[in-house]
Amino acid sequence: MQIKKISFAIFISYFFLVFIPIDMINGILIRIGLPSLSAAYKLITLLLVSLYLFKVKKQLYVIGVLLTIFFYLFLYLLFLDDINSLFSGLNMLIRFSAILLFYLFFIDFVKKENLKYLFNIANFSFSFLVLNIFLGTLGFGYGMYGGDSENAIGTRGFIFAGNEIGGAILTSGAIIMFKLIEEDSYLKFFIFGIVLIAMGGLLASKVSILGAIILFFFFPLLKAFKNFKNFKIPKKDFIYANLMLLSVPIISAYGIYYVLYESNLINRLSYFYEKLDFVTFIFSSRNIWAEEAINVFSNTYSIINIFFGTGVEWFKYISGNKLVEIDPIDFLMNYGVIGFSIVFGTIFYIIFTVIKNNNPYSIYITFTIFLLLAISSMGGHILASGTSGFLIALLMALGKYDVRKDKI
Repeated sequence: MQIKKISFAIFISYFFLVFIPIDMINGILIRIGLPSLSAAYKLITLLLVSLYLFKVKKQLYVIGVLLTIFFYLFLYLLFLDDINSLFSGLNMLIRFSAILLFYLFFIDFVKKENLKYLFNIANFSFSFLVLNIFLGTLGFGYGMYGGDSENAIGTRGFIFAGNEIGGAILTSGAIIMFKLIEEDSYLKFFIFGIVLIAMGGLLASKVSILGAIILFFFFPLLKAFKNFKNFKIPKKDFIYANLMLLSVPIISAYGIYYVLYESNLINRLSYFYEKLDFVTFIFSSRNIWAEEAINVFSNTYSIINIFFGTGVEWFKYISGNKLVEIDPIDFLMNYGVIGFSIVFGTIFYIIFTVIKNNNPYSIYITFTIFLLLAISSMGGHILASGTSGFLIALLMALGKYDVRKDKI
């Protein structure tokens, strides 16, 4: 019997299949006081990806990432006394670096291997996210708000990083949705859209349900716009776009009603609304922490701090004593103007390459990246997410695939 050989790239791709299940197991381990399994597993995957990039002569990218991390480590060693603060300050940079290296791996993958493997990663991840939330609704796992108390609101299932689940759901969901709509699988797209909104409702997350509604509503319109030629829209696209215009508001209204009343989120919101002004209520006090952080940046940071940040030392200057949870602010405070420019310069360069490549998925990918950037500017935990980061890398890499010319 002949054993079928698989490439090194496909071998590595199998590791990504179980990122979400590992995060589910990891959530259980952390809560019973055991070491993190997810961090070790993802580090192994990152090492394999780095070896692969060396193999395909992209070692300069790996070296560049490592030099950037070591530069900030050296800088923190010079100025920080607290070892915990030193390594905590590198956390966001390392996580974003992982997204970048995964992105480079996936780019090479779509050039050499079958694209179905990448869509399988998205499908598999979304399936386990559904399972995780479903188990949560049955009483297993933990609430989105309130932990495992009787008054918990929503569910995060077993995954520990509840704020990052929404990003993973929206990213994997967007990948599946634009594949379905490009295949003209309108019925499957419609059913999937309802499932995506339901997931946001069960999470009881404002960002998740609004993001799901936006994707469900705009993807058909984007397809109609993409196919708009000589002032004519294909009949099928026109009919479905109008169906979305009629049906999405109705479905969305029920989803929002469920989040507010069936999950009792309305009581939590009412409590905070009475204590806060409207903007602070919408941003869950992040606007206050952001204002405090910017004041620290303007009035307290030295020239070196302005350019390179202070790691997490700035926490002590704001009332939240933690990340603002607005990604642009957190990157700016942690890594200064240089780090901020590297991170967001890279993201916008990737958006530019996606638009320039102009494959059938480009318009959806560009829209989704901007949606994720908007979410990261309101709720954070997107550009340095251990749960959704690999899916964001996958999303961006699909923008480099040319299904017509079969080349990068």
